[in-house]
Amino acid sequence: MTVTAKRFAALLILFLLSAVGLLASCAPQNIDTVRLRPKAEAGVLDMTGMAMNKSIALDGEWAFYWKKLLSPEQQEQRAPDTYVQVPSAWGANSAVDVERYGYATYALTVKHDRQAPHMGLLIPSISSAYTIWVNGERIWDNGRVGTDERRMDPHKEQQIVTIPSAEQETRIVIQVSNYMHPRSGITESIELGPVMTLSREQFKQAAYDMFLAGGLCLIGLYHVGLFLMRRNDKAPLYFAVFCLVISLRSFLTGDTLIYRFAPSVPWELSARAEYLCLAVSVISFTLFLRQVYPKEMSKRFIAVIISLSAVYGGMIALFKLRHFMFLLPYFQIVIVVAMSYALFVFVLATFRRRERAAISVGGALLLTLSVFNDVLYNQGLIQTGYLVPIGLLIFIISHSFILGMSYSKSYALSQEWAAKLQLLNSSLEEKVKERTIELEEANRWLERQTLIDGLTGIANRTHFNAVFQRMMEKTAPGRSIAFFLMDIDHFKKYNDTYGHVAGDECLKRVAGAIHDLAEQNQGTAARYGGEEFVMIAETTTEEAAELADRIVTKVRNLLIPHSASDTGPWVTLSCGVVAYTPKAEAAASLVSFIQQADQALYKAKEKGRNGYVYEPFIVQ
Repeated sequence: MTVTAKRFAALLILFLLSAVGLLASCAPQNIDTVRLRPKAEAGVLDMTGMAMNKSIALDGEWAFYWKKLLSPEQQEQRAPDTYVQVPSAWGANSAVDVERYGYATYALTVKHDRQAPHMGLLIPSISSAYTIWVNGERIWDNGRVGTDERRMDPHKEQQIVTIPSAEQETRIVIQVSNYMHPRSGITESIELGPVMTLSREQFKQAAYDMFLAGGLCLIGLYHVGLFLMRRNDKAPLYFAVFCLVISLRSFLTGDTLIYRFAPSVPWELSARAEYLCLAVSVISFTLFLRQVYPKEMSKRFIAVIISLSAVYGGMIALFKLRHFMFLLPYFQIVIVVAMSYALFVFVLATFRRRERAAISVGGALLLTLSVFNDVLYNQGLIQTGYLVPIGLLIFIISHSFILGMSYSKSYALSQEWAAKLQLLNSSLEEKVKERTIELEEANRWLERQTLIDGLTGIANRTHFNAVFQRMMEKTAPGRSIAFFLMDIDHFKKYNDTYGHVAGDECLKRVAGAIHDLAEQNQGTAARYGGEEFVMIAETTTEEAAELADRIVTKVRNLLIPHSASDTGPWVTLSCGVVAYTPKAEAAASLVSFIQQADQALYKAKEKGRNGYVYEPFIVQ
């Protein structure tokens, strides 16, 4: 790498790091400086004396009632089974035995001073159905809660709901049921605050997600265009698929933008699409790396990663939701291994001084870190949010720089070669003339070849059709056109007895005999197909029958042995012939000749073969 290239790589990596900071600062924040973070204890969140002008995450210990769907009235009369931390899966820190799938009731009492008007809750996606009451009033249903899988309808959507005002405390009761998603319960923070504040935060999040998803989609389509212009290079295609599926996944996760555009999308369909995007992204990214760095990628590793991803993708398409969702942590291990190996490939390519590999390392490192973040966030180990779209966007920026440099280098090379070509033009003119003459001769030879049957050396069907039209137009007055259709008797038996090589030699000799007679009578013979031949000649009616007899006799006199024939020890031929005198008022077509000659040939075979049948042509 030159000094200039090294400087450029360093500047690019610095730019990528700056871009990460910029995008991270633009992303919706989840830190204490933006939202107040009091913690609930024993099902009570004490906010007395605190201002209600900001959003507050209702995190901490919620009252938990396992295998009970309680109304607010019933919940007030029962002691909780235990207290669980929110946000987290309901079995993560419960003091009671809690299964992965089932149903439960959460309850929280928020104590505060007089509540400001127009307060609301920002409710995240809770897997996979819930009903929420606030101060005894049922304010929202997400899907339909049920005590078993058949009685519930899942749904996934982030929602802002306005809550009824209260003087000193707000009581929240949430029924949750889940029989599909591997993480059950309230796994993301529910926020309380002014509706305008919550709406503003939701809008920022949606705008941020739209920016990332739209940017990835546009860049994916751009790479599709690159592939369409250079289809021999598959790298842009695989990279485009990778960008597009990550863009689609951005619509299906987080703020679930898909429901803003298509509220009626079934939860099961969106869940399958979300998980299928993971499998397709791993496959497409692996194939992309193989195209870019084939010498650094292990073929066995590629086969293993693609096979595992394809199997998981097939399970997503065919199996029940809970089955493939249950396997997600294992597939996430595959993703982590694949991304770690991808980073290794980029570093290895850099050490081997592959062109511009050093520039890719910065973007690849950030993308790998974002994948690790998403895996940890999906498992509930960290609360950062999904960052793969950011990492991918940074990686795409680095890739776009590389692509621009490649095109710049290609353009410089093309300019250099253009200058060299101008110097060679004068000497090439004479060579071009010589090559032109050679090409003209070759074209004439090829033209002749297109009119000749490759095996027998006589005219082929295309040439015969043209000759037929000319003869129909130029036949002398009073003369007839005789059309002969011939077939070698029992030729299949000949091939079965003597073999196809001998069969080819037989066809050549018979074709030669027919061709000689055609030339002697100013006619044209051609191979019609297989062991069938046609001939056309300008004759009288009597001459047509005589010529047909001469053809049959000459083929028989070739004395080509045919022990399997029913007509004798030699190869014989059957012939059907029709004759026609052209008339201005009634023209005859080639198809009519073939049909009537074929009928005459059939009659010749019916009479015992090794002969001919002549019939006058009937204009139809």
